[in-house]
Amino acid sequence: MAGARAFPAWLERLVAPLRVQLKRGPAPRRAALALSLGLWLGVVPLPGVNTLACLLLAWGLRLNQVLMQAVNYLVYPLQLLLIVPFCAAGARLFGGPGRGLSPEQLFWRARQASGGLLQGLGQTLLRGLALWALLGLVAVPLLWAIFYWLLRRYAPPHPAA
Repeated sequence: MAGARAFPAWLERLVAPLRVQLKRGPAPRRAALALSLGLWLGVVPLPGVNTLACLLLAWGLRLNQVLMQAVNYLVYPLQLLLIVPFCAAGARLFGGPGRGLSPEQLFWRARQASGGLLQGLGQTLLRGLALWALLGLVAVPLLWAIFYWLLRRYAPPHPAA
């Protein structure tokens, strides 16, 4: 690519498959949407639903499954790190149990619940999920703008661009 800065070798190995997919795949606008929705769905504070949600949303919006699922899987560690902050902030915002929730308290409450994590922490998780959904109203358009700019700048030319 003329005028574009080259990536370091280690980063190029990570970016090369994405470039190939982008060449064959959607235009930058649709690719940016798949990436931003994949990232947003990848950090949902309800473990186990993000892969199915990405699958259904990508199918429904006719987005690139590979891009969406790749981002979803890449941010999985971030999902685990954000469950407690989402639940604690959701409890502060919407009230109810879970205020001042620490990771130790979360795991202790999950172990005490006879029906598992969802039964013991259902309300707390729902508040975290509501906060995540509200943040998505701002995060998805912002992420789309960032990804679109990056794709227009660094991705190989696309015939539909």
